[in-house]
This record gives sequence, C-alpha cells and structure tokens, in this order.
Amino acid sequence: MLSEIWNYNLEFYHNVFANYNFHFVVSETSSVCGVRIFVKNTSVVHVLDHLQMLATGDSMIKNLWLEIDTGNRNYIVAGIYSHPNQNNDSLIIYWTTVFL
Repeated sequence: MLSEIWNYNLEFYHNVFANYNFHFVVSETSSVCGVRIFVKNTSVVHVLDHLQMLATGDSMIKNLWLEIDTGNRNYIVAGIYSHPNQNNDSLIIYWTTVFL
C-alpha cells in the first residue's frame, strides 16, 4: 500500500509490478492526497465502498477498503490517508463510533 500519492502518471503504475493490479483513490481538490493498494492479480478483489470514511469540513481524508479473496483466505484491507497538518478529531470520533 502507498499513501500520499500524487495524481500524476497514475497509468504508469499499471506496469510497475508484474502480476499485480492496483486500486486507488485520489483527491479531487489536491494533487497530493490519496491511497494506492497493489494486489496480486490471482486474487479476487471487491471494493467495499460502504466502509468509506467521508471527509468533513475540517478533515481531508482519503481511504480505500478492499476485500481480497486469495482462493483459500479472505482479507479486508484498508488504506487510509489523513493529512498530517489537520485536526484529526473527526477521524478519532469516527473510529470510536464505528469500530468500537
């Protein structure tokens, strides 16, 4: 997984790692802010949009949730990017209300 990805040359990453597919989300308002996850192309991947954490007025967050089926195991993997110079109170509240 890579975070704080740039919005430039995204197509280049299709060819970086042989036998891997990549899934990504990027910011609509910034050239730097996003998450990319590389997954072996023999795995079945489902994007879990219903788990998306939404950005609020005071937090810029990008996140990608995948269910990965390797054939003998299933995994849920999340890549989360939160800008380091922002108030993360809303992110903490989200985590405590949804996951605890």
